[in-house]
Amino acid sequence: MNLYDLINKSGMGLTDNLNDGWKDVEILGITDDSRKVKSGFLFVAIKGLEHNGHDYISKALETGAVAVIYESGSKVPEGKYVAIESSNNRR
Repeated sequence: MNLYDLINKSGMGLTDNLNDGWKDVEILGITDDSRKVKSGFLFVAIKGLEHNGHDYISKALETGAVAVIYESGSKVPEGKYVAIESSNNRR
């Protein structure tokens, strides 16, 4: 599924955050666990009780993530990938 359709169907209202050039990026899987990221995945960074997924964004990108949804106010690394800011990643 392409990134635009995936985000649109999620109901998160984040499609306005996508640049036109990235809307057709094909997403092959989704995970919030950086250890499970494969090439073409969307990584959802979530702040948990014990771990902060934002600390693992770089690892997810190195492993093949093409897009990241991160929580507002969090720092994300520079790079060539889609970074989508969200006010609530648990939705």
